[in-house]
Amino acid sequence: MFDFTPNGVIQYNYKKFGGVQMKSYIYNIKTHTLHIEGFCRHTFEGMHYGETYKVFKTEDEAIAFDGRAVSMCKLCQAKRDKKILNSTEEKI
Repeated sequence: MFDFTPNGVIQYNYKKFGGVQMKSYIYNIKTHTLHIEGFCRHTFEGMHYGETYKVFKTEDEAIAFDGRAVSMCKLCQAKRDKKILNSTEEKI
């Protein structure tokens, strides 16, 4: 989640939560909304995604696909932020 460079600078790594790789990012092409698999009711694990969804391994790939039009799902972002906060409190 947080990586420390040799000079002590903290870098945030969105792709890791406690050393575990994040789930897939699901992009809804029609609404331009990016979801994290299993984080909200719109995307759940094992769901079959139709033509309106595109699956990416990283958030950066999804943003590169559609540029500035991409917006993060508010439910997914809230859950991600909560997990980040909880994991940083554990490390302190």
